[in-house]
Amino acid sequence: MFFINYKNKNKNLFISNIIKLLVKKGIKDEN
Repeated sequence: MFFINYKNKNKNLFISNIIKLLVKKGIKDEN
C-alpha cells in the first residue's frame, strides 16, 4: 500500500515538473 502511494506521489511530482518546464518554455518563447 505504501509503495503504491509513493509511486503516485512521484508521478504527480513528475507531471508538475513537466508543467513547470512547459510554462517556463512558454514564457521564454513570448519574450
